[in-house]
Amino acid sequence: FEVLKIAGVRPNSDITPFNLMNEVEENEDMDIGVRQNSVSMRTMARVAFFLGDVSVLSEDGRSRTVQDGINLESGDRILTEDKSQTEIALGQYSRVDMDNFSELVVDKIDEQETEKLLTQLFQKTGICWYQIVYARKNELFKLVTPLGDISVAGKGADFTVDVSYAKVVIENN
Repeated sequence: FEVLKIAGVRPNSDITPFNLMNEVEENEDMDIGVRQNSVSMRTMARVAFFLGDVSVLSEDGRSRTVQDGINLESGDRILTEDKSQTEIALGQYSRVDMDNFSELVVDKIDEQETEKLLTQLFQKTGICWYQIVYARKNELFKLVTPLGDISVAGKGADFTVDVSYAKVVIENN
């Protein structure tokens, strides 16, 4: 039943059409029981929405079809062109708004680093607005730019970063 809870099934949901036998292959082993530890909810990065010409390139250079809701993986590059923008959702509450002519690389998503789960982005060019809100105490967000790194401490931060040739401008919102 823990799986059903994680899937969003409420205690008053009608699950009578659900037949477990239809979900199991013949002679397949299946463990049934209660988990000793809670299920971890990993931070997800995804394209929340986009306008105009936005590209996502995977780590191996292949172009991915961009649509609202696609998940981003470590190594993905997001590029916005003229008169384009996109919003990247990070976990439950954080987001990054990319303006036109911006390039952002997803370096790490929820990777264990010391006692924190690190999400790290590399902003190569353009203007991005970051709204970082931690849902868990063990999260850490780090932004890398060509000229410096920014680590967000406390409960989060709200800031804009403008990266252009040989300069980085950071504004606290």
